[in-house]
Amino acid sequence: MLIKRCPRCQQTKSIEEFYKNRSMKDGCQSYCKLCRREYRYGHPEYQKKYQQSHRKTVVIYSRRWQKNHPYQAWAIMTLCKHRKKGYIVDLTPDQIVALLNKNPTCQICGKILTIHKDKAAHDSPTLDRMNNEQHMNLTNVLILCQSCNRAKGKKPLQQFLEQRRKAKAGVS
Repeated sequence: MLIKRCPRCQQTKSIEEFYKNRSMKDGCQSYCKLCRREYRYGHPEYQKKYQQSHRKTVVIYSRRWQKNHPYQAWAIMTLCKHRKKGYIVDLTPDQIVALLNKNPTCQICGKILTIHKDKAAHDSPTLDRMNNEQHMNLTNVLILCQSCNRAKGKKPLQQFLEQRRKAKAGVS
């Protein structure tokens, strides 16, 4: 196993802990992945400047990554949308992907969920809170199909299930 020392954190790590860089003598970046990530997140101006100067490359890599990792791309996009709406989100994309992999069906109707490339469809997964009074965490989220999420709306899960049961039984 090859090892390398990161000059920023001063730790000796496996070569897999470094991003690839063909222009370097050993084929890897100088700083480890963790240090590079910390720098990027700590310096948003660096990220913005890089994306502006490498726009075409960023778009190509982004689309390729999304195509090869549809569940992760969906999870990241979903969490971003919920945060933009002002929800408190205490979840990671990996946790959502694990939920979807564990049960790839709608948790209300049982429909198999499919991630579509361009647009949402009736069988596209959506993330919903069971109790709308609480923030989004592992114990308070469901992965539903578009149809069930729209029908549920802002109702608590138990109220929605009760209304659905009554409607199926023909009771008003």
